[in-house]
Amino acid sequence: MNGRANRRLQGHYNYYGMRGNAKALGRFSHEVQAQWLKSIRRRSGHHAKEWTWERFNRMLAHQPLRKPRIMTAYA
Repeated sequence: MNGRANRRLQGHYNYYGMRGNAKALGRFSHEVQAQWLKSIRRRSGHHAKEWTWERFNRMLAHQPLRKPRIMTAYA
C-alpha cells in the first residue's frame, strides 16, 4: 500500500501545496496516517490492540510516507 499511498499523497501535495496551506497539509498528512492505522487495526482482528501509535511509527520508519511540502507559490 505504501507505494500507492505515496503517489496519491504526492498528487495531493502537488495540487494543494501552495504557500499559506501548510497547516492544512499537515492536518491532512496526520489524518492519512490515522486512517491507515485504523485500517490496520480493523484488519488485525484480535491483534488490533498490539497496533499502537508507537508501533505504527516504527513501521513508518521503515516504510515512510511522503512529508507535506509547499510546491508552488500562489497562482
